[in-house]
Amino acid sequence: MDNDTPFEAVPSDRLLGPRIASWLSSTTAGMRRDILTNTKIIPVLLPVMYADGLEDVVWTWLSAVYKRQWDLTEAVDPPPISHFTVEDTFVSAMMRESIRRGAFEDAVQQFVKASEYRATVGRARITHDTTMDAHEYRPLLKSWKRISTVILSRRSTYGIPSPAFNSLLQCSVPLSSQSLISKGILLLYHPERPSSEPLFRELQVEGVRHSWTVGCQSASAPLRSALLLANLDAAELALSQHRPQESRFFLDLAQEQWPNLFKTITSPEPAERLEQARDEAAIQLPFTDRLVLT
Repeated sequence: MDNDTPFEAVPSDRLLGPRIASWLSSTTAGMRRDILTNTKIIPVLLPVMYADGLEDVVWTWLSAVYKRQWDLTEAVDPPPISHFTVEDTFVSAMMRESIRRGAFEDAVQQFVKASEYRATVGRARITHDTTMDAHEYRPLLKSWKRISTVILSRRSTYGIPSPAFNSLLQCSVPLSSQSLISKGILLLYHPERPSSEPLFRELQVEGVRHSWTVGCQSASAPLRSALLLANLDAAELALSQHRPQESRFFLDLAQEQWPNLFKTITSPEPAERLEQARDEAAIQLPFTDRLVLT
């Protein structure tokens, strides 16, 4: 082998991705269904396809998932509840690959388009309304968690413009134990109009604060750290916009959830509590600015 070319290109027919695509296109409809609807296989399979440059094939598979092209009988709409999870898992896996290659805005668009499609074809509603039946509301929860945790971990450095950010907010998922990052939290980091008021209002709703705090207790350590910073960011934003009572609310919430951070803090003044809490966070959570949540 020439020293100038230590690595030879692998012929396409020896790459794993093309071999999988060829096999899947020639196998039975039942086998194709079993592979493309398996929520454990898809997150493992899609990175292989992207690595081998087969993004177009992945989009073809997504179309097949939506249309259930393997059904031997008439497809029924709305599809079974389990199929909503399949679609969500597939979209989330595609978004992960976009994020990995630095195309975060593409991932946002994928989420928004998938959410809009689910709503416009009449399968389910993606905008939450407390008056609707529970089965009507079927958001892409896994995909929302993926996109929202990236914004939360990057805070104000996520790098998407206001129109894309606003489109994302239209498809947001309400605050709950299952969705710890809501529209209100993301609005702390709006590129043009950041505000803590929406989150403050969300947490005033009966039952929501309790459900959310319970969820925070069982969250992963990186996510809990990011949520702590969001609380402190909300307190700072409220203070800068001359709402000291609101700032105290967020600081009290942070102290309730992360008491170790406030052990040595005695000042009742929001500005001093916030500064000291930031200092403690920098000591206890030294890598919070580089959290990787995806």
